[in-house]
Amino acid sequence: MKKPLPLLCLLILLLISVESWAQAVIKGTVTGVTDNSGLPGVSIAVKGTSTGTITDAQGAYSLTLPAGSNTLVFSFIGYETKEITANASSTVNVRLKTDQKALEEVVVIGYGSVKKERRDRGRIIRENRGHPEDHSYQH
Repeated sequence: MKKPLPLLCLLILLLISVESWAQAVIKGTVTGVTDNSGLPGVSIAVKGTSTGTITDAQGAYSLTLPAGSNTLVFSFIGYETKEITANASSTVNVRLKTDQKALEEVVVIGYGSVKKERRDRGRIIRENRGHPEDHSYQH
């Protein structure tokens, strides 16, 4: 009765090791077309999965492809998104083109509160979002 347990454990270990062999590690560098310099912060995702990474300060990356997935999606603000099919090669270098249309669509909006202070004949009136506080004092 004790023989099936070791056999079952061996079978599970074999299946786990086969699954890990099916994964491939892809490395490479992402550069810009115009100046060939590395692009830091480029998002790299495996299409159809939640697996992804970003490039380092020199534009280099390393990513483990899950079994059955081989399409990488490279995206970065101001550059065109690019999809690459990773073959058996373990190195995938990518050059991204600038996207002038995307640069024109960026809008920066800031939110915050501002305190306004007004001096009026020896007293200071502070207003904070429409709620005046009267701090009178005499000289």
